[in-house]
Amino acid sequence: MLERQREGIDIAKADGKYKGRKPINEANFCKCKSWSTMAQALAKRFLR
Repeated sequence: MLERQREGIDIAKADGKYKGRKPINEANFCKCKSWSTMAQALAKRFLR
């Protein structure tokens, strides 16, 4: 991360405007990961 970006984030955190990344919902993550895996398998199958 660039030094200037870090400084800006630190200032925003001090002002209470930056709260970081939202936590990942485990159920949605697993669902998306399985969709991705299925899509990759289909792509391999049809792009032979």
